[in-house]
Amino acid sequence: MDHRCRVVPFDLHPSMYLGMALFTEVTNAAELRANVMKGALSGALLRPQLILETFQVLMAANKAVYGLTHGSMKTKTVHSEIIFSLSPSNNISESFKKFGISDESEEVLIAVVDGKDGVLLREACEQVKGNLVDLDNLTDTADTSLVKTVYMVPDDELRISSLLDSVVSRMATKEAMK
Repeated sequence: MDHRCRVVPFDLHPSMYLGMALFTEVTNAAELRANVMKGALSGALLRPQLILETFQVLMAANKAVYGLTHGSMKTKTVHSEIIFSLSPSNNISESFKKFGISDESEEVLIAVVDGKDGVLLREACEQVKGNLVDLDNLTDTADTSLVKTVYMVPDDELRISSLLDSVVSRMATKEAMK
């Protein structure tokens, strides 16, 4: 596995792993989206502008895997559940529009629920026409102003909390905030 990709185990599900890879200068986003829709690509294709750190994706993936293992997913697949879990909204369509890539996206963060060997992540990465970059570059691609708007984080809140903490709190409690 390329050192720029990460495969992280889920604490509560040791046989499952989250694989992540970040691409820039992507030229085939429409093809990637089509491949996900027809099942030729396994993974969540995320808009990195809304991702502050990999922890945010790991938290969403943990919620998705919990839903998968407990039969409580709101979407059809564990990967679409990751996208939905990132969103502060309970509207599935809105979640996909905001957190999933568009046909014109030039940056893509792939998140895959995988095995330890990272086969699904590797297969997904092989389909991307773009530059694989280190996940540490997420901080460069994140648009903090957009993140604050999407998650409705006021500046006053950031005096007592980090933006990541505010985002993760909203993700964790969205079901209670209906």
